[in-house]
Amino acid sequence: MSLIKYSKISDYKLIKVLRHFCADMDTTKSTYLLGINRNTINRLYKLFREAIYRSRIETLQAMLFTKEVEFDEAYFGSKRIRGQSGHSQKRSGHMEALSF
Repeated sequence: MSLIKYSKISDYKLIKVLRHFCADMDTTKSTYLLGINRNTINRLYKLFREAIYRSRIETLQAMLFTKEVEFDEAYFGSKRIRGQSGHSQKRSGHMEALSF
């Protein structure tokens, strides 16, 4: 029984393509190394991406139903203000008191 329905590619070659996908190898290099048509590998890569997307969406929906969402500081942007260094970086956005 094949891993993909109605596929003429063997499970061995399919697993090889999946390994190349996981190694972030482009389709032309995978075509050259595996001897499979580029369009076939493009179609398989698309199936893998869609499977990852569907899995991620299901995970996010399950998290929303439990109402437990965890955020990381990385989502809120960097703390470093580019173009400024040292002590002046801490005072950005604040007016300094003028003395006469």
